[in-house]
Amino acid sequence: MISDKDIVEGCIAGNPKYQKILYQRFASQLFGVCKRFTGSTAEAEDLLQDSFVKIFLNIKNFRNECSLGFWVKRLTINTLVSHFRKKNSLKRAFEVDDLSDDIPDTSLPADVTIPMEVIVKMVNELPEGYRTVFNLKEIDGYDYGEIAEMLNCSNSTVRSQLYKAKQSLKSKIEVWKKNELF
Repeated sequence: MISDKDIVEGCIAGNPKYQKILYQRFASQLFGVCKRFTGSTAEAEDLLQDSFVKIFLNIKNFRNECSLGFWVKRLTINTLVSHFRKKNSLKRAFEVDDLSDDIPDTSLPADVTIPMEVIVKMVNELPEGYRTVFNLKEIDGYDYGEIAEMLNCSNSTVRSQLYKAKQSLKSKIEVWKKNELF
């Protein structure tokens, strides 16, 4: 197996063989990230392509301070956030969206078991702002401050968006659960 170091060096040298290897190694994972954020296959494909352009242009800046996989994922997430910022859709989603820091609990009972494809569908149906914050916090593990900085909004807006995303998902799950019992 070719090491990440060899891939990085090959890509820096502009060798198409190593660019192809990098693409093959990470494309499906990064497509999944793009799909989670967009909810649309076509838009996810476009953003995946944009991400790889940025990856290849910036690979010379990779410093081996983290894994190559983490680095390409972080660059992809930054590409996604930039895309939504340019569309101004996140700004519209966040404009009048502030709650206090005391966010109620939105946990589901531990006995709820839902197929993964149903959960993915529910997340993809969330409004863009909710979906973006939910993905960054709950899936990608960023903290509130990092998300607020990425999205150029306040911590309370991030908390509000996450709360509303979880409330929406909880409602969808309750409806799904009720329908599954019959």
